[in-house]
Amino acid sequence: MKFLFFFCILIFFYNKIFANCSKAKDSSRIVVAGGSITETLFYLDLSKNIIAVDTTSNFPDEAKNLPSIGYVRALSTEGVLSLNPTLIIGEKDMGPPNVIQQIRNTPVELKIIEEENSAEGINKKIDCIKNIVGEKKFDSEKNINLKSSILKLKNISNINNNNKIRGLIILMMRGTSPIVAGSDTSGGDFLRMIGATNSMNSFEGWKPVGREAIMISNPDFIIVTKRALKNFGSSKTFMKESGILDTKAAKLNKVFFEDGMQFLGFGPRTMDLAIKIAKDINEQPN
Repeated sequence: MKFLFFFCILIFFYNKIFANCSKAKDSSRIVVAGGSITETLFYLDLSKNIIAVDTTSNFPDEAKNLPSIGYVRALSTEGVLSLNPTLIIGEKDMGPPNVIQQIRNTPVELKIIEEENSAEGINKKIDCIKNIVGEKKFDSEKNINLKSSILKLKNISNINNNNKIRGLIILMMRGTSPIVAGSDTSGGDFLRMIGATNSMNSFEGWKPVGREAIMISNPDFIIVTKRALKNFGSSKTFMKESGILDTKAAKLNKVFFEDGMQFLGFGPRTMDLAIKIAKDINEQPN
């Protein structure tokens, strides 16, 4: 009986994931809710059928010229359906829930992609989206490069793990307090992906922290989104105002200002940045 129970559970989750990634009936008019999905469709040269995207879809530049359906977590049923899509592909945080349910009650096909914030997860996402659109071909050079990047990152991450490197991710500022990644966040997942320990693992989610907490955690490196930097004019001003100027990371010149969607979106370009930062945090300062 136990075996039968676990077998049924396995089949349930397999069917759920398979249904999300199975070929769509009609992918001629695609609405996308999620920046990493838009990025992946362009990466696969499958962007020609995209008719609209959400506001997190800001890469590549061509995506910014497409009609917008609003923010991925605050969509409206009427706004999405007014574009007459044949297929909607969304990330797991697409919402709100009542909009998801209303769309499911229409004939328009909806595919919500399961998230696995890791190097292998990026590969799975690419395969899933490729299957949905029904594209059997995939540029062999891109495929080889992706597999090579996954292996390269794994090797560097193992070294970082052994060196017990600790990192901090700042999403934005709330007044004078940085909003940082705790456990169970995409930021924490990115740190794990590059072989680093999250210096703010003591709490879950994204939370504001004070200068004292940052100094106590004293990370070896810090990644800051460019969005957080926007209102400060310079990186030095930001570091002073946010309270990270006296950290070990700042003294070692290991504070990186990066595109948030690139390292938190877990799309194809996340791999390149992950390898770059994984290498950078391993290098000793001159």
